[in-house]
Amino acid sequence: MRSLAAAALAGATIIGLATIAVAAEQPERLRGEIRSLSGNTLNVTSYDGKPIDLMLDSQTQFQSVVPARLSDIKPGDFVGVGATGPEDNLQALEVVIFPASMRGTGEGHYAWSVPAAVADADRRAAGAAPGAPPVQGTMTNGTVVGSGSSKAAPPVRGTMTNGTVSTSSGKTGGQKLAVSHNDGKQTEISVPAGAPVVRLTPAQRSELTPGAKIFALASVGNGGTATAKSIAVGKNGLMPPM
Repeated sequence: MRSLAAAALAGATIIGLATIAVAAEQPERLRGEIRSLSGNTLNVTSYDGKPIDLMLDSQTQFQSVVPARLSDIKPGDFVGVGATGPEDNLQALEVVIFPASMRGTGEGHYAWSVPAAVADADRRAAGAAPGAPPVQGTMTNGTVVGSGSSKAAPPVRGTMTNGTVSTSSGKTGGQKLAVSHNDGKQTEISVPAGAPVVRLTPAQRSELTPGAKIFALASVGNGGTATAKSIAVGKNGLMPPM
């Protein structure tokens, strides 16, 4: 019995360590405003007012987030759509158009959350108070395969859909995008009129200037040090809606 108990404990320990290892591989999503850049340390204030020291290295990638239009989306484009609502009635909070070099980034459909400050800015609503709860939802990355008109307004719960556009037709009242992703499934999202649409373009480290707003993916080491894998910088004060 003792041997069985010891074996069970050892197995549980291995499973626990494996779970921790998998969790450690998941990048942290960091959002906020740049305060300063000193050497390879980027000091950021998050939207809830917390200071973040983000380390840069030779592997850190940079993108610029620039305004775009719904009519810019063409069949075959790879997009990311942050949305809210139930799975059968997803409503876009924002649309990100990826460059060809980033096709396949985060492809799939999964849980996602957006800070209340970002969601409120995206909806052109009043800014949220520091510490406001995030908007919960999912992320879906894939390929757009169809579209149609839609006039629904965004509800409260959220998702993200990244994929490739197959057809697209901008309408005054909005548009519905059908996005396929790598698990063979397809997700439909309505894009209300006025939902922000942005495009990612290659950027340089020099764009990390005080006051710029960023969205970063970072790995966090055992000592709690966050190292940026990629940083998307809003152009001319734009808040990255991711």
